[in-house]
Amino acid sequence: MVGTKEDVRRRGAGLWHTIALFGPGLALAATSVGAGDMVSTLEGAGSFGMGLVWVAVVGVLIKFVLTEASGRLQLAGPTTLLSKIGSVHIAFAWLFLIVVLVMTTLYGAALGSVAALALKMMIPALPIIPTTVAMVLVSGAIVYVGKWERFEKYMVAFAVVMFLGVIVMAVVAAGAMEDPSTIVDSLRISIPDGSMPAALAMIGGVGGSATIAIYAYWVRDKGWTTTDQLRSMRKDAALSYVAVLVFMVSMSVVGTALVFGTGMSLSGPAELEALGGPLGAAFGEVVKVGFFVTFFVVVFSSLVGGFNGFCYMLSDCIRVVRRVPDADADRYIRPQGRLFNLVLAGQVIAPLVIMFTGRPVQLVLAYAISGAFFLPVLIVAFLILLNRKSVPAQLRNRLAVNVVLGLSLLLFGWLAVTDLIGRIAG
Repeated sequence: MVGTKEDVRRRGAGLWHTIALFGPGLALAATSVGAGDMVSTLEGAGSFGMGLVWVAVVGVLIKFVLTEASGRLQLAGPTTLLSKIGSVHIAFAWLFLIVVLVMTTLYGAALGSVAALALKMMIPALPIIPTTVAMVLVSGAIVYVGKWERFEKYMVAFAVVMFLGVIVMAVVAAGAMEDPSTIVDSLRISIPDGSMPAALAMIGGVGGSATIAIYAYWVRDKGWTTTDQLRSMRKDAALSYVAVLVFMVSMSVVGTALVFGTGMSLSGPAELEALGGPLGAAFGEVVKVGFFVTFFVVVFSSLVGGFNGFCYMLSDCIRVVRRVPDADADRYIRPQGRLFNLVLAGQVIAPLVIMFTGRPVQLVLAYAISGAFFLPVLIVAFLILLNRKSVPAQLRNRLAVNVVLGLSLLLFGWLAVTDLIGRIAG
């Protein structure tokens, strides 16, 4: 019996070792996929079946190119991402500081209430405000005690639960369809009438935005700091977006099976609860609860991963604009460091203050604008920094990458401007 237990322990350790090789990528996938992705994918599938899956593929490919560029930039030298960006001009660092400060301050408020809503779907008696407070405090505590090795395990576990959850949901939903051929029949490369807004929302949302920059910090924490780790980083980033694509396709199958042709509208996270009735009626309470558990893990993992990543970014922004030497960077941006902890405390306190004082329109608008313009500014940095001759040849942008980055800049810049105009006009 002892030998058997030892064999099991060794197999478990070997499996974890294999999974942990891709820790930053799985952390990225768990963080970047959120409630918005679930809603937009289900809404798109509800209107067009599997007709927008090709859009998800395009979005994943674009975000992979951006994330791989973020990883390459980190491997170009031991200094942090913001140190490299600040080397272009200190104004770049100040710009990132302002944008990241706004996003960091309001991130918890945006996701804390959604995490509470997801938990309330499973336990209806839970009050929203105390549950929101609990979600924010628990997320902050996980980040506070979690140096990279521990944080990595949490995020890998979240990733496994959420991605297995949506795969099981897709298989069950497809198997229960009266006409499963609808999945294949609606799968085509086209732009159905009226689908352009949903398509653009899917491309812009898939894979996140700030998480692309955060990935560089997780790569650094993983110990990948030289060109020798280039291949490992690329595999890691590729796995991340394979997981994201699996998620999007699976949710499209669920949406096609449960929403397509029903006339049901899913305009926000709260509407996801409406799927509970059809799920419970068709598959029983176990599947219904499984869907809500998956939804909760999707949101909660984004909250935890975002708290961790924004602590890195804002701490580093402050360090760079204060011109603290790169040799002292770890004292500022490592978990449980003084500045890291101050930023984390701010992330935890801000949602609680905002929740009890209301959400001023100006704050919501500032958060939306910051998120929309973050990616275009980051792409500009990639185009400048990764074309420098001082960067090792194997880490520089190739022509194809520069083309994708240029087109991405046009796309996300246009989305940012139209989003800003729409919000101001609204």
